Amino acid sequence: MSSGEAEEIRRFLAGDEGAFQLIMNRWHRPIVNFLYRCTGSQDDAAELAQETFQTVSRRLGDLKDPARFSSWIYKIALNHCRMRMRRQRNRQMESLDAQTFENNEPKDSYQSLTLSTSLSPEERLSKQEMARVVRQALDRIEPKQREVIVLKEYSGLRFHEIAEVLDAPISTIKSRMYLGLDSLRREIIKIIRP
Repeated sequence: MSSGEAEEIRRFLAGDEGAFQLIMNRWHRPIVNFLYRCTGSQDDAAELAQETFQTVSRRLGDLKDPARFSSWIYKIALNHCRMRMRRQRNRQMESLDAQTFENNEPKDSYQSLTLSTSLSPEERLSKQEMARVVRQALDRIEPKQREVIVLKEYSGLRFHEIAEVLDAPISTIKSRMYLGLDSLRREIIKIIRP
């Protein structure tokens, strides 16, 4: 944590509401990106980020060690994400009980990543297709493994930070990472070579 960030937290806790806006400005994009990787939906990621920052605003005084702010905020974001997924699963189960299936093709809710305009159309299509395949493969692996991969590879957290976020020993986190990468590789192969 930077000294500026620690100062922003101290100022917010002392009653300076503007300091929280600085914290949000610093953390909004990383949290939205993390939540997007977890959910595959930009809309869900934006809503969950808003819920995350509301929780951070209410509970920042509970943070004992400001140096652990990054793992603390990711943990809050992950908890909101897990709650949303549980609610969606419950709604889907209720929906399946109440409705019959329609023969409509499922729509892909994942939006392609923003790609550099300097790429040729063929290169952009190739990168978009690979991003779609990786997103689809991530959805197929065990959630605990997916969480570790997203936190490590997309959010850039270190193993000890991920262990804090997920309340698990570092050895467990490393195991989930390696098993997850192996599962991800197998799922990508299944998708591209059906």
